Amino acid sequence: MSITKNLTVLLVATSIFLISCSSSKNAPVAPRKDFKGNWTISSARLEGADGKINITAFDDAALKCFEGSEWVLPNNGYGSYTINGGADCPGGERKIIWSQRVSGGTTLFNFKKMDGVKRAIPNM
Repeated sequence: MSITKNLTVLLVATSIFLISCSSSKNAPVAPRKDFKGNWTISSARLEGADGKINITAFDDAALKCFEGSEWVLPNNGYGSYTINGGADCPGGERKIIWSQRVSGGTTLFNFKKMDGVKRAIPNM
């Protein structure tokens, strides 16, 4: 039996808290135990925006499309997330490689999409 955890994704104006698209090679890597498992995103929002800004999260889909998405994060670091299809939401599974790191005493989740498309990632 699989346990699904509910999670709220909170995007901060200048940085992404909890889910980040890039990692620092100098940051200490934490054991994967904090994020390992199956997760369901129960809420996704941009802090302070109150729904006034439409953004594309992770160069993938509108932020609202991540609500209800399922994330599978096994200990080996090869995981996936699935967006439920719907109005303006490109449904389907996305393969990722994930890790976590500690920065300033806070554990951060990092992932890289493995969709076979090379993209330039802007400096954050």
